[in-house]
Amino acid sequence: MRPRSILLSFSAAALSAAVLAGVATAQTAPALNLSPSQFPGILTGPLQVGPMTLLNGTQTDYRIRVFPVLLGQRRDGGIFVREQARDRRRAGRVVVVQTRRFGLVPGEARSVFSRVRRVPRSGSFHGGVLFQATPRVRPSDREQITNVLQLTASVLLDPITPRRRLRFATGPIRAESPEKGRLRLLVPVSNRGNVYQRVGATVVVRDGSGEVAARTRAKGLKILPGAVVDLPAVPKEKLPAGDYTLSATLRGAGSAVRARGSMRLFGVNEVATREARLTDLDSPTAYRGQEVEVKASFENTGNVAYAPEAELLVRQTGGEEPGKVALRRPMDVESAGPGEMGAIQTELELPGDARSYQLTVRLSAGGRTIDSRDVSVTPTERPPVLTRAKNWVTENALLVVAILLVALILGGIAGLGYVRRLKRASAPG
Repeated sequence: MRPRSILLSFSAAALSAAVLAGVATAQTAPALNLSPSQFPGILTGPLQVGPMTLLNGTQTDYRIRVFPVLLGQRRDGGIFVREQARDRRRAGRVVVVQTRRFGLVPGEARSVFSRVRRVPRSGSFHGGVLFQATPRVRPSDREQITNVLQLTASVLLDPITPRRRLRFATGPIRAESPEKGRLRLLVPVSNRGNVYQRVGATVVVRDGSGEVAARTRAKGLKILPGAVVDLPAVPKEKLPAGDYTLSATLRGAGSAVRARGSMRLFGVNEVATREARLTDLDSPTAYRGQEVEVKASFENTGNVAYAPEAELLVRQTGGEEPGKVALRRPMDVESAGPGEMGAIQTELELPGDARSYQLTVRLSAGGRTIDSRDVSVTPTERPPVLTRAKNWVTENALLVVAILLVALILGGIAGLGYVRRLKRASAPG
């Protein structure tokens, strides 16, 4: 059966106009331009998607690689490309691209088609086609840093009406004060269906007596299937200190879905906000058969003293992607005041004898991940004592010079004192 073409809201003439507009834009702000950036539609069966036109408005010659990808969504609603190799393999089982790689010289445009070759079990597909652009460099420039650009055309295909499933779930409503005197309520919504659907919420705040103290609407956001997104609501009212109950009713969920929560304000629109972000993760030195010290630091971005929960995840690497989690270890975290930095650390022996490992430090609060960072470690054999001493001296040359200088000064002072004592002892009485 010949694949059908997805119906788009523009014609070939409109596409040509878009490309010409891209040329004009490139003349004022040189860049790689991908048009169009989205292909929404209904997944009725195998179909062709495109064209996706990449225009090189720069003065750089690029090598382009093309991948089918899956999309994910952060809790703030932002869309991202799932980079794991297994996700690319899953996308490749559904979508094939016309070409995997090509060159693109300055001023050149290239159009690429893709094809959805089958309908997944879910009845929908929410992914895309990623264009990875790497500059061609001269041999003399290979030691320089190379910026690799990535542009994605989103392919957002919902199921046909008989297969549509609108299923949403909620969690406890949270309150935070991102700025002094500003209150924000977050309604967590999980999309357990198969439709990329916009959902909003109406939020009601009641005081200790049960009276309505505030009523507001949470910002509506489109949520990908499988994602959890926090819908933000900002009451206009100035709520005094006290205990409050929170309730929310979703809009656009297809049925009545409600969420509840509570909050305690210690000042006008001031709720204890415990948030943090990782600021640094050192790449540790690892010797085979010995413990490794892992250190990180975080910034307290909340408004009360806080020590987030921290966990270290260890995965063996060596293939296309890291393996399963081989070890979990809670980390020691020092408390930090608002706006201050805190230290995170732990020691462990790496499991197994893998060539390399991926270490992930993950911060969490109330069961939700608030930040994470990865670092790769390749264990080596521990060098001999003399080599370690030599390396220490080399790495701490300034400190060694300072110590020697202080020793010389102290030795000189001691020598002068000794000479004076000899002179006094030899002087006639």
